[in-house]
Amino acid sequence: MGTQRHHRRGVNAVEFGLLLPIFTALLLGSLEFGWVFYLDSVMNAAVAEGCREASLLDPGSGDGSAQQVLERAGDEMFAALSKYGAGDCTNCTAFAQFEGESPSRTLYCEATWTVTPLLGLSGSEITLSASTLTLLEWQR
Repeated sequence: MGTQRHHRRGVNAVEFGLLLPIFTALLLGSLEFGWVFYLDSVMNAAVAEGCREASLLDPGSGDGSAQQVLERAGDEMFAALSKYGAGDCTNCTAFAQFEGESPSRTLYCEATWTVTPLLGLSGSEITLSASTLTLLEWQR
């Protein structure tokens, strides 16, 4: 029995050394995936919130009022992204347009955000996008 123990000396350290890179890669990959998933959730929430806020405005019958609603949608999406942690949002774009006719006129909002991954395991930059369709409160 004494000779068997003598031959197994250091095997645990070797096994640990072989498995450590695998476990480290799994841990860091999980962190990276979680971060990107969180940013995607932030993007979806910001677009939904911005579009909803803009849909509460009265587009009126003129083009000036309608243009104000579209501008407000973009501003609200940027504000929501900043509120949820996008910072100054220099890599963000927002787009809004009306669709349909009264009484089912809707506001379509879309935004993209180019983010840098937390650890860089999934590439240099990732472009996230989200869109939503919201019924306008004022139908004219």
